[in-house]
Amino acid sequence: MRLTVDIKTLNAGILTVIKSLSSKPVIAVLEGIYLHARKDGLFLRCSDMTLQIDCLIDADVDEEGQVVLPGRLFADIVRRLPGDAASMRLEGRTMSITAGKVRTQLQCMDPKDFPDMELLGENITFSMPQLELKEMIRQTIFAAASDDTKPILAGALFELKDNMLTTVALDGFRLALRRYATGAVLQDNEAVVPSKALLEIARTLFESDEAVKVSFSKAHMLVDLGHTRMISRLLEGEFIRYRNILPSEHKTRVRVNREALLNSIERAILLAREGVNNLVRFSVEEDMLKLYANSALGKLDEEVQIHLNGDPIEIAFNARYFSDVMRTLTDEEVYLDINTNISPCVVTPIQGNAFYYLVLPVRIFA
Repeated sequence: MRLTVDIKTLNAGILTVIKSLSSKPVIAVLEGIYLHARKDGLFLRCSDMTLQIDCLIDADVDEEGQVVLPGRLFADIVRRLPGDAASMRLEGRTMSITAGKVRTQLQCMDPKDFPDMELLGENITFSMPQLELKEMIRQTIFAAASDDTKPILAGALFELKDNMLTTVALDGFRLALRRYATGAVLQDNEAVVPSKALLEIARTLFESDEAVKVSFSKAHMLVDLGHTRMISRLLEGEFIRYRNILPSEHKTRVRVNREALLNSIERAILLAREGVNNLVRFSVEEDMLKLYANSALGKLDEEVQIHLNGDPIEIAFNARYFSDVMRTLTDEEVYLDINTNISPCVVTPIQGNAFYYLVLPVRIFA
């Protein structure tokens, strides 16, 4: 194996794949970065057996070959190399990396031991804008469970039904849902993707209308950008039948400026977080939403102007759950739909039906 590569290009490739480098590897080789010098360039791969990231970069390859190098150490060395280009040469089980007057030698691991997460069996494939997929993840994954009490909830559902892609995450206290019309005739399918993998996928995607190819097999999800591919394993088990918990009616509809409500809730959180359950109370009146928060250190009450359609109501929520969704949305105004003070509140944008958020109240009223 012998090649020459631009140092900045190599460093960028390493930074792309190292997001999936295992911190607690089940096998020693997963501590490394897999490299394959090919005719079309230098191929890099990292995997933690939940997420695998592949990246192909430009390189002048004189001799093809494969190797696994210690991941963190290799990344640190490349980041500190001088000059513009580096040459790499495999001699037995030792990789020599030369840049200018600097020559570093690293002991290698056997590339045959490095696993490959490939999509097997029949796949469902479609394309969508990168920004759309990035936003679908960003606007739902925050509602996924953060513990392993119910492992299936530590991820997001990707549901294909009637040519609509719906992403859903929930943790038993709140639910976030985002829809996208694929514009393609697709087979109905359900897949639950781990939160950790989705966060790294979202970070890798660009805020661009350029297409990304998405594929699902029975065991994996593939996100293909061409030069970069990300493969995540799927969580096993059946996701909660979320449609059964979506309210079908409301007696109170509040129309409110999103930023004004967010600012009020953020101020309430300063006091609410000092309490037992991070509580904020809403008192909905004819043209005003009054917020209350208190703890042993003090209290807050504030008013936000609203448009009310329906009945006045008093209800309480975990303040953080409400601030999460207000930060996630970008719309100027939102609807808050409520039936009773012990039933969920539904948050939706004024325009469109692409986003849907549900949060359970805290029962404090008789």
